[in-house]
Amino acid sequence: MSRQMMEPAIVFAAVNKALAATMSFVPRNLALIFVVMVLAETLVVMGVMERLSFIGQPLVCWCRLPPESVLCLVTACGSVLAANAMVGGFYRDGRFTSKEAFLAALLNGVPEYLRNFFLWSVPVAVPLLGVRVGLVYVLVFWSTAFVQLAVTVLLSRFLLEPGEKAGLVDSDPLAATGRLSLVNAIKKAVRQRGHLILRLGGTLTLVTFLVCLAMELGLFAPLEGWFAAFGQIVGLPPAATAPLVAYAAQPLAGMAAAGSLLHEGVLDVHQGVVAVLLGGIIMLPMLTLRWRLPNYTAIFGLKLGFLLTLAGLLVAVVVRAGFLAIVI
Repeated sequence: MSRQMMEPAIVFAAVNKALAATMSFVPRNLALIFVVMVLAETLVVMGVMERLSFIGQPLVCWCRLPPESVLCLVTACGSVLAANAMVGGFYRDGRFTSKEAFLAALLNGVPEYLRNFFLWSVPVAVPLLGVRVGLVYVLVFWSTAFVQLAVTVLLSRFLLEPGEKAGLVDSDPLAATGRLSLVNAIKKAVRQRGHLILRLGGTLTLVTFLVCLAMELGLFAPLEGWFAAFGQIVGLPPAATAPLVAYAAQPLAGMAAAGSLLHEGVLDVHQGVVAVLLGGIIMLPMLTLRWRLPNYTAIFGLKLGFLLTLAGLLVAVVVRAGFLAIVI
């Protein structure tokens, strides 16, 4: 850290910005995690799990995961954060082992890539980047989903023993007989999750603040410069440095900058593909530090959360690096 960065005024400003970013991020995500945990517990108590089991049951059985994973996988089609909050709740309740929680969370990440195909790739990437470069971008997303699914299945076959898992059974006899009302089920879920959310809130706040503070102090700036220099090594013109650095700050900004250079003829199609792939590799560590690491460590604890963060990052980076090696 330079002397200028050590000046109290600069550090104070960085702390204020980090606090502001933390306060804008943590309460919203913490509220979502709490609501989803209560909802998950309520659905389990009310027996909804059994009625939804047919949707993801074949894949969950193939991965040798507990039946609770079905509800998590269905939820992941709408929100990965919500699905992982469910997994974290089951893990802390002892319904999942650490291996099962790890693999269930990896499986939850697969629908995210498929959902982004409709919400992000087709309506945003293709218009900005053009058909040929945009289709490569789409292919990367599909390939990442397939690789993550394959990794999850292979690890589950290696780490988990085959055998029938017991269904969801609540210790409350009223729940077991279906006589627990919706109101009472929600009250019970709130009581069970209240203390847990306080512990999660402390972890999420601390990790988010430290990451935001490090970024405000410029501790990750050398990474951006290194990736920009690497772009020139792989044959990109100096003008491509702008979208590469923009990717580190905001993926949409990087994509828009690359699309502009393609439209103006500064980059040809091959260089555009290289820029998008390299920009994606730049984006992933930054996205992981800003979003995944705080959320995963809050939900699963430091050790398991870090391992999940690292696993998801490695899968996405390896896929993009593989495409990059092919096109260079």
